[in-house]
Amino acid sequence: MTDNTPLSFDELNRRIEAMPDFDNARSKAPKRAKVLLTVAIVSGLLAILAQRMLTSSNLRLIVVSTLIIIEIGAFLAHAWVSRSIKSSFTPVRDYALQLDHDIPFHEGLVAWLASQPAEVLRKHADFSRFRRERMDQKLPLLIGGSQLLGILPLGIAAYLQVREIVAGRHIGWLEVVAGLTLAMLYAASWTSALTKARLDAMDMFLQDAVSRQANLATGESPSLVECRGETVPAAV
Repeated sequence: MTDNTPLSFDELNRRIEAMPDFDNARSKAPKRAKVLLTVAIVSGLLAILAQRMLTSSNLRLIVVSTLIIIEIGAFLAHAWVSRSIKSSFTPVRDYALQLDHDIPFHEGLVAWLASQPAEVLRKHADFSRFRRERMDQKLPLLIGGSQLLGILPLGIAAYLQVREIVAGRHIGWLEVVAGLTLAMLYAASWTSALTKARLDAMDMFLQDAVSRQANLATGESPSLVECRGETVPAAV
């Protein structure tokens, strides 16, 4: 069945987001695993309440010990029942399985793009490349490339500020404003990094589709190097 949905960046973004993750394709945890996890959480909360509310030391010891045993037992049972969805501790093999899982969805998306009218596809591909290069130029001016730093700088700054408060040092308005500014800058850099990653994905899909469409028109077989905009020396 031919997919005649017209190309737009909104539709392209929707299809990228709709690609299922490899973890979603794995077997889900059975219902009893969820029940066991709930029992473990509830037992832990009840143990905390019993520790604070019961006045009799003997009764408190019996109740709290029983609840802790139930909590540990339920958690261990949950870990055993749900072991099938845990990591296999073989990251290289997991990544190979991830690639095998992604191929059909990648090919399907590129095939849909390549089925679009050549003029429409070229227009979107040129515009995505233009915006990608513009974003590369603008990001360092806005936040100094801090989108590459991650959450560690913010966590360290927050730790130092909290340590000063716990030590009894008075935090003035200047420190409060600096902390809020740091948080807002991190939120802006994180948003820009996510936007840049999605724009990069859109552009790569569009450029791949343009290359495949051109090769289909000329009857040539596309190669990975050609799809990346490079040329392959002719075989002698």
